[in-house]
Amino acid sequence: DQRVSPSTGSRPQQTAIKRAISQEAHLSRALLGAGTTSIRLASSGDPGRMYEAFFGLAHGIERIGKLILVADHYARTGAFMAPGEVERYRHDLKRLVRAVEDVATAHGLALDDAPSTDTGSKAVVRFLTKFAETDRYFNLNRLAQGDSVTIDDPIARWVSLVRAEAPPRRRTPAR
Repeated sequence: DQRVSPSTGSRPQQTAIKRAISQEAHLSRALLGAGTTSIRLASSGDPGRMYEAFFGLAHGIERIGKLILVADHYARTGAFMAPGEVERYRHDLKRLVRAVEDVATAHGLALDDAPSTDTGSKAVVRFLTKFAETDRYFNLNRLAQGDSVTIDDPIARWVSLVRAEAPPRRRTPAR
């Protein structure tokens, strides 16, 4: 097995690998940034912004999680994961977040604020997993199936989640 690693590959291979890691990190950051900005600015009356937020957050978490797993695998073995190993996570953000938390634990990082320790964070990860796996096709499915009451509207589900799990708003002191 002749796996290429940044330390053993040719200079062009090393450069290509570094560029791929950098580009994936930038893409993940951009998706998460767009998702967090969109969710902050969104309202249930602005479905485009809501979907933009869900797509950015779901894809950003997925990509940064997979990048962390690939980098950890390389750090432990000296070789990158095979593509099939990365793809086995598919769009299951719950499973991916657990795997990243396992990596953090293995490196001795404190997980006091990890998604698995907070009910609101768990609810958001469940929501984004369902969005990544099926809800991203919600509108197309609705068009194909008609206006069926059996189709679970992700925006309505998000609004319910926020009402149930959001921390209370901070009150600003009177002046």
